[in-house]
Amino acid sequence: MKANYLPIQSVFDKHTVFEIPYYQRSYVWDEDNWSRFLEDMENVSMTDKQYFIGSLILKQKPTETGSKYGNVRVVIDGQQRLTTMTIFFKVLSLLKDNDRIFKTFMIDLSDETDEQEISIHHNHIDKTSFVQIVNLQSLDELRAYLERGKGTTQSRLFSLCQYLYKNIDPDKLSSDKIKKNVHFVTIDLDSEENEQEIFDTINSLGVKLTTSELLKNYLFDQYNEEKYNKYWKPVFEADEETKNYWDQKVYSGTKQYHLVDLFLYAYLIIQFRGEDYAVSTEDKLYYEKYSNLFLSYKAFVSKYLNGDKEALMQGIYKSATEFQRNFNPHCKEETISSEPGFERVNLMMFGLDFAVMLPYVMFVLLYADKDEQTKIYEYLETYMMRRTIARLETRGYNALFSDGLITNKVLTVDALKEYVDRRNDKEVAYRAARPDEIEYAVNNKVYVNRQALGFLYMLESRLRQDTLAATKLRGLKGYSLEHLLPKKWRETWVRPGDPEVEKATNDALYTLGNLAIIPGALNSSISNAPWQTKLNGKGNKESLLKNAKGLVTLDDCLTKEDWNLACIQERANKLYQQILQVWPESWDKDYIE
Repeated sequence: MKANYLPIQSVFDKHTVFEIPYYQRSYVWDEDNWSRFLEDMENVSMTDKQYFIGSLILKQKPTETGSKYGNVRVVIDGQQRLTTMTIFFKVLSLLKDNDRIFKTFMIDLSDETDEQEISIHHNHIDKTSFVQIVNLQSLDELRAYLERGKGTTQSRLFSLCQYLYKNIDPDKLSSDKIKKNVHFVTIDLDSEENEQEIFDTINSLGVKLTTSELLKNYLFDQYNEEKYNKYWKPVFEADEETKNYWDQKVYSGTKQYHLVDLFLYAYLIIQFRGEDYAVSTEDKLYYEKYSNLFLSYKAFVSKYLNGDKEALMQGIYKSATEFQRNFNPHCKEETISSEPGFERVNLMMFGLDFAVMLPYVMFVLLYADKDEQTKIYEYLETYMMRRTIARLETRGYNALFSDGLITNKVLTVDALKEYVDRRNDKEVAYRAARPDEIEYAVNNKVYVNRQALGFLYMLESRLRQDTLAATKLRGLKGYSLEHLLPKKWRETWVRPGDPEVEKATNDALYTLGNLAIIPGALNSSISNAPWQTKLNGKGNKESLLKNAKGLVTLDDCLTKEDWNLACIQERANKLYQQILQVWPESWDKDYIE
C-alpha cells in the first residue's frame, strides 16, 4: 500500500484507466454536494491556493496479454469525486468552447497515433449516461441532450450535468489553476490486497455507505460477476426506475431510511426469527439492532449459513422480487380501495408512518396463504387504527412486529387474534384498544395534523364501502386537514358569554370532532372567517360546501347553521360510532351496552 499527495493533472497521467467496478454503488451526490463543489472550484480559481478534495483508494488490476490498456486501477473509494470532476470539466470545456480543458481526462491508446478515449470506465449503472455526457462535442449537443431528457426518468448524472450547465460561470473558473491546485491523496493497493477489508474500514470510519452498498460489495467482487447479474442486478439495479424505487427514503417513526435498507432489515429479521436456524438469544439481540445491520449479515452468513453467500443471494433475490411487486411507497398519490387488504396496510406503512409493521407484513406476504393474508391485513388495520386513535403508546410495536408475531409464526388471522387477545387483560404495550379509550380520546385528546389527516382519510375511505359518495375519493396527498372552528376563532367568531364555555370551546379546537379532511386547502381568509362565510364562501373564494361536498365524515356538518362546542361534541360522538362500525372488535358490544 502506497500513499501520494497529487494534483489532478498528476492523477490523470494520460496512461492510467480508472475502472469503477459493477459491484459498487451508483453515483449518489446531490445538489448540496454539487453546490459546495462548484463554490470550492471558484475559490480555487480566485486564490490560487492548494485545495484538498479527498482521497482515492485504487487497486492495481492485472492486465491480460494483448490488452490495449497498460495500467488499470480499480476505484475502491472516490468515484463520486472522480465522476463529478470529470463531468465538471466536460461541461466547462463546452461552455468555454475549448477542447484542451477536457484533454486531461483522456488516455493515449498509442504512442504512435492520436487515438484517445476517456480514462474513467464506469460500471453498468451509470455507464450509459456517463458515456453520453463525456462524448458531447459542442454546446449545441449539450443543450439538445438536456432538452431530450426533460420530463423523463433520468440518472443522477443527467441531473449533475443539468445543474452544472445552469450554474457554471465560466468567467469565475480557471481550469489550469484547478488542475494544478486541487489535490487528492491517492492510496494504491497492489493486486493481492483485499478490497473488502478496505470497504469495512471506510465504513467504520464513518463514511456514509448504506447497508445495501456494503452488502453488495461483500457478496460480489470482480470474480463473480455472473452471480451479480443473476441475483442482484435484475431486482435492484435493472434500470434507473428500479434503482430509484429502492433508493427512495421513507419514514419509520421519526427517522428516514432508504427503502432497500428497510427491506434488508425485514429480510434478516424474518430469517433469524421466522426460520429454523436455532439462532442463539445473544445473536438475536445483536441482529435485531438496525445500527448493526451489515455486520449482522456477515455474522449470520458465517455462523448460520456456513459461509454460503449464494444461499443468501438466492433468498434476497426471491424476497426482493415479491417486495417490489407489492410494496408501494408512492401510495399517497393514488386512490385507495375501500376493501380491506394489503393496499390499505401499504398506505398505513408509507402514508401514516407505520413502517414498523413492515417485517411482519412482509413475513405474511411471503409465507401465509392468500386467503389468510387478506384477513390478517384487515385485522392489522383495525388493531393499528384503533390504537392510534386511542393514542396508546407505541414503544411495544418493534417487539410485536419484529419479534413476537414472526418468532411465533403467526400466519393465520385466528392465531393473530389469539396472540393479541392473550394480552387484553394485561396493561402491556401492545394490547388492543378498548371502546372507552377510543371514546375518551376522540372527545379529549389533541391530535397533530398529519396524524389526524391519516386516520380521517382511512375512515372516510372505508365508510364509502357502504355509501354512494357524491365525489370520487382522491389519494391521501390530495387532502388537507381543516379546523372547522379556526385556530384564531376568537378574532372573528362570536364568543360565548360564559367563560367556562369559551375555555371548553378552545380546548376542543384540536380534538377530532373539530378536525376534517377536505380536498386541497381553503383560502386563509375563508378558513378563518365566521362559520356562514366559511360554509358558503365569499365572492369567488372557495367554500366548505364546494370543497367538501361528498365527504362522508363531514356531510352532517355542512347542514349546520352555526358551529360551536355542542356541534364539535356531536360530531365527535358520530365519529366514535363510525370508528367502531368500520373497525369493530369482539368486545365493543359489552362496552357500548
